[in-house]
Amino acid sequence: MRYFTIIRHAKSSWGDQGLSDHERPLNERGRRDAPRMATWIARTLYKPEALIVSSAVRAQETAAYFIERLAIPNQDYVSEPRLYLAGMQEWIQVLGDALIYKKHLAFFAHNPGVTNIINWLAGESLFDAPTCAVAVIAIPEDCKRIDSGVGKLIAYKTPKTLEID
Repeated sequence: MRYFTIIRHAKSSWGDQGLSDHERPLNERGRRDAPRMATWIARTLYKPEALIVSSAVRAQETAAYFIERLAIPNQDYVSEPRLYLAGMQEWIQVLGDALIYKKHLAFFAHNPGVTNIINWLAGESLFDAPTCAVAVIAIPEDCKRIDSGVGKLIAYKTPKTLEID
């Protein structure tokens, strides 16, 4: 099997009205939740080999906690502008490009795209992935193209359902 871990960025700040949406950083809750979720991933069998991250500041900051907790080398981190507010077409392209990369990749991005791609890829019906939600989707090793229902959701965790600190 190959795995895609899809993570919605942690809670961001709306405090500085002078910043563009792309430049918004994490707020206090985001800086608390991201390391907790990264620790959960580090303690599971679902540790990704590399990270593909939206170019937005809040996604980059969220990923930084995962890089630290998972000891991901710098060469296994890619900033991907197509994931900033990605729709289905962008997600399908990014995931399709990733099929030839590694066996387990983590993607950091934004809603509604995160919820939509999880539902579409795994044939699920999540209502709305909250900030810092983590979904692990198993994809058959011989999968040659990304398509609806090709994956299976094998783990889903949110900061509110997390039991570790």
